Amino acid sequence: MTVVLGSSLVYIQRNINRPIRKAVEGITEASGQVASGSNQISSASQALAEESASASEEMSAQAEQMREILRQLVEMDGIG
Repeated sequence: MTVVLGSSLVYIQRNINRPIRKAVEGITEASGQVASGSNQISSASQALAEESASASEEMSAQAEQMREILRQLVEMDGIG
């Protein structure tokens, strides 16, 4: 009985536990890769948002300069 039980445990360990352990290791590795990719996307999104905000501020400043130039032109021409 002991030999049969021991053989059964060895069979279970070799044929069931190992594949399950390998599957869990694969899932763990894949989830780490997903987390890494997610962090990269998050960083890229943050950088893009910062660049967009900077470009928006620059365009606003340029628009204000254009308004001032136009105001001066109108004053010089006597239109306004």
